[in-house]
Amino acid sequence: MRFSEELQIAQSLAVEAAALIRKAASEGFECSEKGAGDLVTSADLASDALLTTGLMEAFPDDGILTEESGRVGGSGERVWIIDPLDGTRAFARGEPGVCVHVALHAEGELQLGVVADPRARRVAFAVRGQGAFERDESGDRMRRLQVGSSTGGTPRLVTSRSMSLSRRDALLESCGWSKGPRVRGAGYKTLTICRGEGEVYFSEHPLHVWDTAAPVMIAREAGAFATAPSGAELRFPLRSGWRHDEGMVITAGLDHASALRSLSEGWSALEAAG
Repeated sequence: MRFSEELQIAQSLAVEAAALIRKAASEGFECSEKGAGDLVTSADLASDALLTTGLMEAFPDDGILTEESGRVGGSGERVWIIDPLDGTRAFARGEPGVCVHVALHAEGELQLGVVADPRARRVAFAVRGQGAFERDESGDRMRRLQVGSSTGGTPRLVTSRSMSLSRRDALLESCGWSKGPRVRGAGYKTLTICRGEGEVYFSEHPLHVWDTAAPVMIAREAGAFATAPSGAELRFPLRSGWRHDEGMVITAGLDHASALRSLSEGWSALEAAG
């Protein structure tokens, strides 16, 4: 299996980081702002150090791009993309939505993704062309993640808690969809789609590549579609920028293009109304 060593090490490090985050949640952590409204905790930094050190030791020639450290390591075409603690605000408030992301970009595209959910003690992972799976941290139980080909009912919209309830509800009415989970964390929201807990995840605000790389790899291998809201391909700039300025839409079990049109019409009406 291609990238088997990389996958094993990425999973092992993600599980270690998840355990570190659980320990910080129970024993206490420091919290500060690294920018206006942008939180960072001692758990973010400790997880970043653990993942970065582990990957540099295992793959010394590879580059690493992390939320907390930027681009470090080798300058080659293989780059690990890390979010050591996705959902920092959820973590600081003791809410669901926290995940650890580890992805590998090589040969010009994403090759593997690992998302560890510390609270649920579960790890989702995927390698390009080999499907998506989820297991518990011990590895005793594993299942394939595969989204359905149809919703079997009204699509459920997954949104961030940063979107107001009034806007979310107006968008639901416009699209003819129903309420799905409303949580923080791009990785956590993506897993709700892969686990069959929603059919549409809409992020109306810009995202960084470390927010999306690992979750998108898993979603695509689970059979979901992931693009920018305009329908443009999601690209993963590794030298500079590091952002998806439009945001992101992930769908499962419904026509992606139709969902994009519904979102565009509904969101444009909301923006026009103020």
